[in-house]
Amino acid sequence: MIDTKKIKITQLLKREMEGFMSSRLILDIGGPGIDYSIVNGLRRVTIDEIPIYAYDSSTVDIEFNDSIYNNDMMELRLSNLPIFDIKNNIIFLSRKYYEKVDFTDPKRERHPDEKKIETYINVHNDTLTNMNITTDSIKMIIDGEEVKNPYKKTHPILLLKLRPNQAFKARLRAVLGIGDINNVYAGAGNVYYKEEDNRFKFTIESQGQMDEYELLDKGCSILIKKLSDVYENVSKNFKGDETDKNVQLDLINEDYTIGNLIKDSLQDHKDVIFAGCSKPDKQIKEVIIKYTTGVKNKMIPFKEAIDSKIKVLEEIQSQIQKLGSKYINTY
Repeated sequence: MIDTKKIKITQLLKREMEGFMSSRLILDIGGPGIDYSIVNGLRRVTIDEIPIYAYDSSTVDIEFNDSIYNNDMMELRLSNLPIFDIKNNIIFLSRKYYEKVDFTDPKRERHPDEKKIETYINVHNDTLTNMNITTDSIKMIIDGEEVKNPYKKTHPILLLKLRPNQAFKARLRAVLGIGDINNVYAGAGNVYYKEEDNRFKFTIESQGQMDEYELLDKGCSILIKKLSDVYENVSKNFKGDETDKNVQLDLINEDYTIGNLIKDSLQDHKDVIFAGCSKPDKQIKEVIIKYTTGVKNKMIPFKEAIDSKIKVLEEIQSQIQKLGSKYINTY
């Protein structure tokens, strides 16, 4: 058994967003059970799985535009506009809310806690010179109430340029999604790590919607839930042969994020002779876990492997919550 109490996480740097420089958190993570599958799982989940509000290009409605930029260009440009400082209590977003969904459909199924976020741009260049249109010109409404402009006036984001007597008018509607479907929904803009003396120097930079500590806290919750769901689904449907030492499990709607966590834990299990993970088709979200064991009940090593990773993630989450208590929103 892994002694998770020996896991140690230390904050090396905490930098707030300043000007055009993103915020940054650097942690030193090490101890029993901390390996590449854990730190890379945290990297992937904070980029691809955290529910984030963003402007899908299909929800950017341009009502008037006689600038030199056509509507397609502006829809794409505005969809990349980050949304800062939104309180978001949603940890896990079911696939039915974002997979093959028409975000322009007013009757689409929404998460019960999804906020209604609308941003308006309505500008006319009535000067004799070219005009920079920035985030200073936007108006944001959340759940029917106008809120303070979240973008700093000292470092506004350029949206477009207008020549004299040109105008631009648009409405942007934010929707919930995850980075796995489109990077505009990525919770973190940059996450990387480096191994130093059997410990990991883990760096994460938020896109600005929530703090790095909150991203990691939610990321741990998502990984724990995914691992628990995988075991529950597999154990319900598994029909193994006691005489066959080889086991193959197809994990639908999962990728290497979960696959490698399970594979590495199985490889460390005392009753597992071999364990591997593969993704036969890069276009299909499915991984295959194979392992060999002499144990009659083939689900015992599988469950123990998953439980081992969950305990490590629970300890990481506990320390993240203590270190970042003032940065993690409580709802």
